[in-house]
Amino acid sequence: MSGDGTAQKALQPESSGFFSQRRFLDETGLNISTWRTRTRLSLAVAYLSDGDSAEWAAHHVGFSGASNLSKAFRTHMGISPNQILTLPEPQHLDPPLPQLASLEIPANETWSRINGSHIMVWAFQGTSTVRVADRELTVHQGEGLILPAGMRLDLHTPAGGLMLPLGYQVPDSHSISAQHVDIIQFDCSIQQLLQCTISAYTPFHPHKAAPDQCFSLPFPKCSTKNTPTKNHNDELISLAVDLAVSRETNVSAIRGGIAEEFAHMTGIAVQRWGLLRRMTLARIQLSKGLSPGVVARNLGYSHLPAFNRAFTATHGCTPMQYQADCARIPTP
Repeated sequence: MSGDGTAQKALQPESSGFFSQRRFLDETGLNISTWRTRTRLSLAVAYLSDGDSAEWAAHHVGFSGASNLSKAFRTHMGISPNQILTLPEPQHLDPPLPQLASLEIPANETWSRINGSHIMVWAFQGTSTVRVADRELTVHQGEGLILPAGMRLDLHTPAGGLMLPLGYQVPDSHSISAQHVDIIQFDCSIQQLLQCTISAYTPFHPHKAAPDQCFSLPFPKCSTKNTPTKNHNDELISLAVDLAVSRETNVSAIRGGIAEEFAHMTGIAVQRWGLLRRMTLARIQLSKGLSPGVVARNLGYSHLPAFNRAFTATHGCTPMQYQADCARIPTP
């Protein structure tokens, strides 16, 4: 998904989480480029219907110009952008979003992770179960959730379900605990949500699009924003977030009673927290093309074999095998 690197490939945070372009094609028979083009055309229809020019609409949905937008319209809709306004019911021209057959989407489960950013996700289809620290929440189709930084996170989507990342936000002075994570009921269109995903995680986005724009969508705000005072638990959460944001994985200084309270707040023992954060960063760096040796040094491993053993024990594959899988995912 990103500032935290959790979505380096189009519309997915990691090859292990949510979904990959390759899996999307294998499971639906529809490549991500076609799906993305239809979504962009849907947004363009809305802009044109509001009176914006074809050139303006083209640039704001990711096309290089009006001529490319016109070509896409003719290819996918059989008409030109100018003909949109001459038809009697333009509101029915939106290209339908592909309906993914439930039986073609297998169950999916992410590796446990510790993120360095707050990540907002959205149940595009079906129902998913999200575990934040020791708390388990069910996210139904159309609902969303903020995955807080510094907490242990696990996500399981049964067959037929699909969870999409909407964007990410670097934590500010307000940390989010597991108890303050709420189900989000969005008060906006599907097109707006998809635009957030495309803007945050693909090269096809409006100029200067912010990856945290989804946090400005109309929905009930996190209750931590209204917390007037800070207590000891807030300090522990802030400690976990600060460590995650700084990419610090050495947690040996957290001992005794503080370590027990830290584990209670984050849902995982301190040493295990450090390992999961290392592995989260390892996946990010490997997906960017860094060699296993460089990644090992970046994460504080003195010897590559030690890093290989830790990575394999966590993921069931070696760093090189993971990197090979990432390389097979087509880029936009």
